[in-house]
Amino acid sequence: MIDCVRDPRDVLASIRLFAAKTGVDGFGRRSGETEASYVTRFLERFAGKLDGMVQTPAAMERMVIRYEDLVKDIGAVAASLGDWLGLSLDASVEERSRSENASHLTTDTPEQSVGRWRRDLTPDEAEAVWTALGPKLLRYGYTQ
Repeated sequence: MIDCVRDPRDVLASIRLFAAKTGVDGFGRRSGETEASYVTRFLERFAGKLDGMVQTPAAMERMVIRYEDLVKDIGAVAASLGDWLGLSLDASVEERSRSENASHLTTDTPEQSVGRWRRDLTPDEAEAVWTALGPKLLRYGYTQ
């Protein structure tokens, strides 16, 4: 089992910027839904995903990859994941993929998307995410 996790505050900021950039409300947003209602449902879904990650059967091999670590050093993560899988992974594929999927990017580089919540969310929004998910996020190294 390979679990990928990303700071939900950054996920929320990215969703908002993607919607603003493309004019498309996706990511589970319902037509006409208020922002408050969407954020509540987003937090519930994210909590469910985090709960599901820790419910992996103990007998199952599991690797957790943090988005932040991946964009910081994709080569190291690719090497670690490749070793775990018994494969040789080519981290340069990410560069090609990035240029082919540029319309999905909300920052010039993936590194710029890390910690964006500090500038894109209000303090109250960031606090609401932490209040809802903080204890679940601590196990993955996230902090307030």
